[in-house]
Amino acid sequence: MVSLITMINVSSRPDIADPAVIKALSHPLRAEILGVLEEREASPVELARELDQPVSNVSYHVRTLAQLGLIKLIRETPRRGAVEHHYEATLRPIITDKTWESLPKLVRRSVIAAIIERLGADMVEAAPAGGLDRPDIHVSRTELQLDDRGWDELTKALEGVVAKALKLEAQAKQRANRSGADGALTSATLGMLLFEQSEA
Repeated sequence: MVSLITMINVSSRPDIADPAVIKALSHPLRAEILGVLEEREASPVELARELDQPVSNVSYHVRTLAQLGLIKLIRETPRRGAVEHHYEATLRPIITDKTWESLPKLVRRSVIAAIIERLGADMVEAAPAGGLDRPDIHVSRTELQLDDRGWDELTKALEGVVAKALKLEAQAKQRANRSGADGALTSATLGMLLFEQSEA
C-alpha cells in the first residue's frame, strides 16, 4: 500500500528506532493499518473492510498502535447505538539506514511485504478510476548489474528522489493553503523498489 513506510536518511525527521515501534512494525497487519492511517483517518470498521480482515482482529491491532503512540483518536461518531472511533497516524514513519540494518530480518520482511501489498492495492484501485491514464505518469522496470559501490550510489539517489518528493508535497500544500485551493491538489503515490534478483 501509501507510501507506507519511507526508508530514508533524513536527519531533520525522527528515527523510529524505539523497540516499541519495531514491535509494532513486526506484524504485517499493523504495518498495513499504519500505512492507511498515514494517508487519512479511518475507523477499525473501515480498516477491516479495506484490508479484508475481521473487525475484532483489526480493532486489537489498532489499540496496540494507539497504546504505542503511533496513531491517535481524532473523533467519535455515533452509529446505531454504538460509537465508531476514527484514528489517524501521529507521524509519517521514517526508518534511517542505520535502524533498518539493525532490525531483525523478520521485521524487515514484514515491513517490505506490507509496502508491496499496499502499493499493489493502490494501483488496482487507481486503474479503473483513471489514475493510470495520465500521459505523464512514470512506469518503468530496469534490470541492472551493479557492484557494491553502484548499489550504494543508486540507493542514495533513490533516497534523494523521496526527499525531493516530500519537499514538493510540502510546497504544494503551502501554495494551496495560500490560495485557498485545497481541491487543486492531486493525490499521488510514488512507489520505488530496488532489490536483488534471484540467480535461479
